[in-house]
Amino acid sequence: MLTLELLRRYTPLHNLTEANLSRLVRRLSLTDVPKGAVICQEGDTDNDAIFLFEGGVELRTHTSSMTRVVQAGTPDAYFPLAAGRPRPYTVTATTPVRLFRVDNASLDRAVLLDEVSTTITRLRDSGGERFGGDSEWLEAMMANPAFKMLPKERLALLLLKLDPIPVQAGDVVIRQGDAGHDYYIIKEGRLAVARKDAQGKIKVLSELERGSVFGEDALLLDEPRNASIVALGDGVVMRLKRAEFDELLKKPLLQYVTVAEAQAMLKNGARLLDVRSPAEFRGGSIKGSDNFPIGDLRARLHELDAQRAYVLICRTGRQSEAAAFLLAQRGFRAAVLTGGMQALPTGA
Repeated sequence: MLTLELLRRYTPLHNLTEANLSRLVRRLSLTDVPKGAVICQEGDTDNDAIFLFEGGVELRTHTSSMTRVVQAGTPDAYFPLAAGRPRPYTVTATTPVRLFRVDNASLDRAVLLDEVSTTITRLRDSGGERFGGDSEWLEAMMANPAFKMLPKERLALLLLKLDPIPVQAGDVVIRQGDAGHDYYIIKEGRLAVARKDAQGKIKVLSELERGSVFGEDALLLDEPRNASIVALGDGVVMRLKRAEFDELLKKPLLQYVTVAEAQAMLKNGARLLDVRSPAEFRGGSIKGSDNFPIGDLRARLHELDAQRAYVLICRTGRQSEAAAFLLAQRGFRAAVLTGGMQALPTGA
């Protein structure tokens, strides 16, 4: 049986706070593997950390005739087996084995949460009070790549600036057509995204759950809200005011490039995306650019390669900022051409 005391023997689990470790242990289970079974293959790209609980294993690689044996209870057994992507070893059970797996992405978020908790405590300078307790929503929030990109100090400051807003079923947190002033993160509950068309018909577009964010479009584009967000039940949303959104989230996430820097990126394999409307694109565009209108970008993310960098262009740079923020929230690398097409030399 897995207990907190046992988990603390494993690295990097020993670095987690008791609250995070307690939450982790509830999700874990032991798996029995028979003697001779292959636990993982050299070259596998899965994202699990595999920990040996009982028994012994052999680690072998095709690049060497030497093998390595790890036995439960020894110092080597308290580190993940064949860690890395792709895996550097094939691991085979030499005896009946019991093991447990931890998703590395969840583990990384838990470690980051603990680091941020410590930073918040220091920033508060409150004599040792730790930020924690109801932190499961934070772990869900930090699954968003945008938050993982923030330095710990800035993420800690952002969390300190959040205001909790209780909501009940039917409450309209954001109303379509209103001016945008705030950015939101869902702490508890579920909310629906709904939009009214020109004929007055309302269509529910999607549902948002714990850790989801919303409200950034109006802030980035300086336009009215393009949809309504309605609570489906009791819950809590965390609100970040516009000035703090700009300083703590938008500013550190957006990368700006000059024309020369953009040209260098394109020579190195980056892709040029024009995020203006199709009509504007047809009226004149940069040779080699692809039209990804900002309003269609979410639906066309599957057309983009997460391993590739992107240079974003529009008329003034404002739409490119919104597009770059959207892409950053989904783990893409995107840079905004400073000043947009207006910054291009005549004849470019």
